[in-house]
Amino acid sequence: DWGLGAGFLTVTWWPDGSGFFLRLGLGGGGGDIMRRDTGELLHFEDKGAGLIGLGYEFQLGRKFALGVAADGIGIDLDGASGLEEDLVGMGSFSVQFNWYL
Repeated sequence: DWGLGAGFLTVTWWPDGSGFFLRLGLGGGGGDIMRRDTGELLHFEDKGAGLIGLGYEFQLGRKFALGVAADGIGIDLDGASGLEEDLVGMGSFSVQFNWYL
């Protein structure tokens, strides 16, 4: 069992000016991981996190867009977990409604 949470500041780039985009982000995260071997619940917070994603955005007007995105998120535990692997991650798929100022 595990739970992850993260917040990011992201940059989105439209390489050809159309709807396709790439996204990169840096931020922080935390969560809980239960070790399979011992059953111990490990809690971590304020760890570095990164995001990489891609997607497509459909313009609905001058300031509004509807998009779909697939993102990969990784959180560096920096030795805090006692696990062999010091990176946890997850993937997500989202439908986004964007409002541009």
